[in-house]
Amino acid sequence: MDRGGMRKSSWAKPVRFEIVDGLRFVSAFWVLLFHLANNHAEAFPVPWRGVDLGLGLQLVISGQMAVIAFFVISGFCIHYPTLMSSQLDAGAFLVRRYVRIGIPLLFVIACGAAFHIETWRLNLWGPSSPLLWTIVCELLFYTAYPLLWPLMRRFGALPVALGSLIPCAFVLAGSRTAHVFQYRGDLLTACVGLPCWLAGTWVAERIARDGQPTGALARWPIPLGRVGIFAVNVLLASHHWVQAPHDLLGIPSLLVLSSPLIALWLWNELRYARLGRWGHLLARMGAAGYSLYLLHPIAQQIWKEQTFGIAFLAPHSWPYLLGSVGFTLGLTWVFYHVLERPSVRLGRWIYRRMHPIAAPPPRPRRSAA
Repeated sequence: MDRGGMRKSSWAKPVRFEIVDGLRFVSAFWVLLFHLANNHAEAFPVPWRGVDLGLGLQLVISGQMAVIAFFVISGFCIHYPTLMSSQLDAGAFLVRRYVRIGIPLLFVIACGAAFHIETWRLNLWGPSSPLLWTIVCELLFYTAYPLLWPLMRRFGALPVALGSLIPCAFVLAGSRTAHVFQYRGDLLTACVGLPCWLAGTWVAERIARDGQPTGALARWPIPLGRVGIFAVNVLLASHHWVQAPHDLLGIPSLLVLSSPLIALWLWNELRYARLGRWGHLLARMGAAGYSLYLLHPIAQQIWKEQTFGIAFLAPHSWPYLLGSVGFTLGLTWVFYHVLERPSVRLGRWIYRRMHPIAAPPPRPRRSAA
């Protein structure tokens, strides 16, 4: 085994972690709630002790932290399967990722244009894409991964992640008080997000090296980790509570600093979590997490136009919000089965054609006694 938990086998089948799918769905749903909270704050018009609960969900939901969780989970999902291989076919890897991400993305961009929603703006140095800027970052991470992979094999993921903090710090120093992560073009935003993504590769190496523990001590880290990560989320979401750190560091810096905590949370979930009935349900829904993230702005716009003029579905009312969530989830299910899942299968098929998987070595025959 190489440094960083790299196994020499080129044919071993990687383990699938259902909990990762569940966490992916939770992160995507968190972004959906965040956008609802921003677009429909009028649904919560009750003041309390000087705090405007019209900002309701905004005080406890940080959509940008959910995006950082996406980055960490993505780094884990990309790096963990390669730990089972002795080499990385860069061409086959990139084609598979581009097909898997690109086909659903192109469809959503076309739908956004049809509904006059600007979902995509490829601008490496100017303002980032208003809604799908994270997908631009993911594509840039995938493109850089074949270059980073030899370094991680040689030194491990942690030194590479720490090294990526150097250019990240230079970018952050130029926008200390920025209040959004995607503040200075796609390329520099990806530069800031790369340490977060590489934190997920560190989790992959730790899981490959350490495995899962057993015993009674495996029970307490789960609730502790979840409460801790929710507390950090609330601190990042509430400008009222952390105004001074916002002014001192800026939101992007705080999000980068939160990525090690998110990585530890993911590592904790992967090592200790045991899926129950609800966990398996979230895992099944999480397979469509990418579809939910891509489609929810379009779905909310369709819902808004189709329910216009219906009295009991007045904008900013509770029936309207609940109906919007239900419609989005239903449309996501259709989108996943019609478009995303076939794209995943197509990317996998192309990958196997470009990079055939070697069969396991035959077992030695026993000599006759």
